[in-house]
Amino acid sequence: MAEPKETTTPETDADSKRRGRSPSYPGINLEQALGRIKEVYEAEGRHEAPESTIMADLGYAAKSGQGLVVLAALKSFGLLEVNKETGRLKVSQRGIKILLDSREDGTERLSLLQDAALAPPIHDAMLKQYGGQLPSDANLLYHLRVDRGFTDTGASQFIKLYKETMEFAKLLGGDTLSSGKSDKPSWEVQSPMVVNPTSQILEIPIPIPGANWPSLRAAFPMTEEAWEEMLEVLKAMKPGLVKKKPRPEPSDDADNLD
Repeated sequence: MAEPKETTTPETDADSKRRGRSPSYPGINLEQALGRIKEVYEAEGRHEAPESTIMADLGYAAKSGQGLVVLAALKSFGLLEVNKETGRLKVSQRGIKILLDSREDGTERLSLLQDAALAPPIHDAMLKQYGGQLPSDANLLYHLRVDRGFTDTGASQFIKLYKETMEFAKLLGGDTLSSGKSDKPSWEVQSPMVVNPTSQILEIPIPIPGANWPSLRAAFPMTEEAWEEMLEVLKAMKPGLVKKKPRPEPSDDADNLD
């Protein structure tokens, strides 16, 4: 059977046996996954089918290692679902809605894409840790290898696929991952980034006359309790963040007072 185009296997069996196995992550990016689930939908529609049939729809033999990687990714993104009673597979409602939504207002489709992008637990954890602005690749590699137990190969491949998926779902802000500089103001580039249906990560400039504007970056709307707690934390941080007013020099008149 023909191998898929532009697909990446997380790690070979030889790599896994020699250096251990990385945590689970999708072996293709979300854009590629949508192309593959479209093939399944065109072949099966909304009907369930055995795994071997789905593999054939994707162009693989039943036990193809690459095919199993693609199949696992489709499940991980929530585009393919399993009937627990029969073990048969079908395109999920999320997958169908994304494929069929060609409306000019793509708000709902984008929300579904973002849900799919964050469905893999490792993706959700990374977004919660770093938000929409990623550190350097060297920093990410260190974190994945030391803190999350990735192999060298797995960490490098995961970073590439994670970036591609999050950019496709518009969950990365600014020009962090681009080679060139954006000509848009940073606040415009970075917000909004929809993280879930009820909140957005926003970076809000605070206009303070006579000073460089600080900005507040958080998930809004926040609760009243979170707002009050934030104000208390800022008050506690004030001594280290705010310059004290210089004491006035004593005047000569004050020295001559009786």
